[in-house]
Amino acid sequence: MLSSTLRRLLNKQPDQWIKSTSRLLVTNTRTSPARKFDVLAGGDSKPRVLKRPCEDAFFLADAGDYYAIGVADGVGQWRSAGYDPTIFPTTLMDNCHQLMMTKGYSDPLSLLNDSYDKLIHDKQVEGGSATVCLLILNKFEGTLKSLTLGDSSFYLVRDTQLLHTPNYQLYSRDAPYQLAIVPPSAPNTTISSKISDATLSTFELKENDHIIAATDGFIDNLYDEELIEELNDMHNINDALGAARILCSRAYQLASRPDRIAPSHSRRTGGKIIDDLDIEYGGIIDDITVVVGMVTKT
Repeated sequence: MLSSTLRRLLNKQPDQWIKSTSRLLVTNTRTSPARKFDVLAGGDSKPRVLKRPCEDAFFLADAGDYYAIGVADGVGQWRSAGYDPTIFPTTLMDNCHQLMMTKGYSDPLSLLNDSYDKLIHDKQVEGGSATVCLLILNKFEGTLKSLTLGDSSFYLVRDTQLLHTPNYQLYSRDAPYQLAIVPPSAPNTTISSKISDATLSTFELKENDHIIAATDGFIDNLYDEELIEELNDMHNINDALGAARILCSRAYQLASRPDRIAPSHSRRTGGKIIDDLDIEYGGIIDDITVVVGMVTKT
């Protein structure tokens, strides 16, 4: 059964979208007999410091023939340089949402290029950066095109099998690839990756596949096996928003536990243990964003 929250969202008019702090949610009730697939999706975020705005952002956009999901993780170090690290990711995701809804992009690379160009052309951000994950589902073909830059990424789950798991792009352990606006006053060591550095992939989807996009605050705190266990516990839940909230809360709980070795170590070193001092004991306290997409047939 759908939760009352999701039911209220689905009953809204086509193309209506809701925005809250560092969060975009889109619903669209248009259907076409020719489309083979659709998506039920919802997302949730938790800031690392409860009284500070979340530096992550995400959007969901049902653009008729295509469905887009995006997450971005703002780089907090910009705060010490006098820039609000929430502005870059939130504005970039806002641009992605607006352009997706007006133009209906079929691939994430073009969507990110145009969204970033708009950010530069309109001088929307003075300084900032973010890691990015963009996913676009083609409802006719049942394909998923993905773009990942840095340590924001996604999982593709079929039954209890992980068809895709996050693969970080890092300059060093704590320096992910990131899209940036670098002001003249910034030091020349500031990281600014190119969109062409992003990893692109295409996947064939099936009914009941789960797409889970997330920032590193989630990925660094849950082992793949733990994610599968959580999904198995929710096998009767058809509420994507509820599932995202459960996963986000679970990662938040694990982040505060001192009695475990964080999976971030193996994700950031390729599983190599150079020295016991390199192992992360305890969870990784960070902003957490999770978006869950449930693939359905029309």
